[in-house]
Amino acid sequence: MNDLLTRLVVKLKGLVFRAVVRAVDDAKRNQQLRIAQASGAVREKVERFAEYGFASHPKAGAEVVVVHAGGREVVIAVEDARYRLKGLEAGEVALYDDLGSKVHLKRGGIIHVSAETVLLGANAGDGDGVLTAKTLNPLTGLPYGEGAGLGSTKVRAEG
Repeated sequence: MNDLLTRLVVKLKGLVFRAVVRAVDDAKRNQQLRIAQASGAVREKVERFAEYGFASHPKAGAEVVVVHAGGREVVIAVEDARYRLKGLEAGEVALYDDLGSKVHLKRGGIIHVSAETVLLGANAGDGDGVLTAKTLNPLTGLPYGEGAGLGSTKVRAEG
């Protein structure tokens, strides 16, 4: 009985594991990763599932969580601590890359964009360089901030 239980525990531990990305094939319907486990075992063509609406191409060295699903291994999470943003406040969200570009949704309705070049809209670059907020408050029908003396409807560049 003890031997059977030991074998079962070993099998269960293998259902979810961590590994490191070695290469990415981004040309397929779903990304296919070559990953390496701590034991040195290498897995080829492991399908990666990502959240709808978000796309990324992990760099070699990123860590992944792999689960067995439907008889095959699937990557369900990718983390790269080398580039992770630190110091966000509770509830804040950010998109970022390995070069330092980011879109940070901060407390108080502030969106902080940090990038070499920011292009907005189909005709980005046309106009006088001042962007006006077009998002309307559903309660007032006005751009956020207008009519209530709150905030600004202008987008300004800092730096």
